[in-house]
Amino acid sequence: MTLLTTVQEVKMIITLHLGCNDLMDQKAFFDHVLKCETELSAGQNMLTVNLVKNKIIFTKSEKSAPYHYCFLIPTRKLKEAKSWLSQRQTIVEVDEQDEFFVEDWNAPNIYFFDGDQNIIEFIEHPNMGNETDRPFDESQILCVNEIGLVGKDIPKFAQILSNHGIEKFSGNELRFAAYGKPEGMFILLNNTNKKTWFPTQIFPEPVPFECTWRTNNDLIQFIYDGKKLSTNKMERV
Repeated sequence: MTLLTTVQEVKMIITLHLGCNDLMDQKAFFDHVLKCETELSAGQNMLTVNLVKNKIIFTKSEKSAPYHYCFLIPTRKLKEAKSWLSQRQTIVEVDEQDEFFVEDWNAPNIYFFDGDQNIIEFIEHPNMGNETDRPFDESQILCVNEIGLVGKDIPKFAQILSNHGIEKFSGNELRFAAYGKPEGMFILLNNTNKKTWFPTQIFPEPVPFECTWRTNNDLIQFIYDGKKLSTNKMERV
């Protein structure tokens, strides 16, 4: 059964490049908690995490603040995913609640921390055509589908994304907005007006990253240096 549908208008992350303070802790997390396939480079300065539809590459760096990123799982699998994950990892709670719901998206989710103390998430979206009757396991961590983009010039970031066909999904640029599709989103956060990463009390700070996106028939590389968002159009292979 295909767990992630192919839609006519494809907008999704292909590769996400993030910095990492401790690659060995991060490798242990993905190996033993999420049970993903990982590859550590010969020089032990790069860790690749292979998912069903895309991958994350962590590079050794002195990262000053946590990222927020998210994994898409099949529809109606959140409770199973929480039970599976909680055997090995603490789920973030707020007032004794550990399952949340994004009303604008009709999307339930849970939050936890990875091996480098980034704020990460499992989320399911409705009407994705990715339902399965199989018990939840690591093969249902379909893709990394969100990356947080923090700064003060959110309208400028939004315009750059729109120029490449990545349009607003929800929210507003004064505080918090999602751009893209459920298979791939930039989470734009204005840290002048929004002071925490939900559901934590952690202040959102700009953190550099790179990601390659498929937008219809194009591959676009987005490069964020913590202040400026720039792009490169890449050749299809």
